[in-house]
Amino acid sequence: MVFLHGVATTGWMWRRQVHDLRGAMRCLVVDLPGHGDSAEVAWESLDETAKHVAEIIESRAGGRAGIVGYSLGGYVAARLAAARPELVTAAVVSGISVFPGSMSKRMWRRSQLLMQYSTVGPAVRAAGEAYGVPEEDMAGFRKAHRFGSRQTLIRMGTEILGFTVPDGAAEAGCPVLAVAGERESELVMRSLPVLAGAFSRGEARYAPNVGARWNGEAPELFSVTVRSWVTEQRLPPRLRDPAGWVR
Repeated sequence: MVFLHGVATTGWMWRRQVHDLRGAMRCLVVDLPGHGDSAEVAWESLDETAKHVAEIIESRAGGRAGIVGYSLGGYVAARLAAARPELVTAAVVSGISVFPGSMSKRMWRRSQLLMQYSTVGPAVRAAGEAYGVPEEDMAGFRKAHRFGSRQTLIRMGTEILGFTVPDGAAEAGCPVLAVAGERESELVMRSLPVLAGAFSRGEARYAPNVGARWNGEAPELFSVTVRSWVTEQRLPPRLRDPAGWVR
């Protein structure tokens, strides 16, 4: 399993899933360009990052792997599943929107500031607590929680805001599970059935009573969801069909 993190976070966010799943599968945690150990690597685009992850699968995972992506990592995972389905045994994509241009300029500026300052001071501790990082590991989390330039953030955000269902999704044969925490944004929740329906083997679910970072809020449920999906077992009954979701 290859784990892809969100904007202004690092592979640390997957520590609970790696702990839960490492006995059943090999887990590869990637710091995407502009983040963590790859903070000095220039971010170019979602397509180039998907190619980078494809190279990791080819060189370190024997040419095929499952993918789990959250937020930014989810956009990369969806693009990779559509472009290179032969590399993807199964994908779990959490917290992405496929409705382009749906955020106002004011909201976008606010989100830029929030992401820019999410890597400094108390915000880092808050992020660590959201991801379930214990106090003894907080120093390591702070060190790993490095982010690149504001220009990098702008380039990422521009692509995310313009993201739509990727080309090739309908022909991709790999299973894709679109998921989110119930307290995610309405746009993300509305995107779940759209994204799942775009892939020939797509399904959509949401986790009740949790937010965007539900892998930290409900780590066991998230881990069981990943394990069930990639091993083609029944998904946890706690997950719900977004067809019945209302806000």
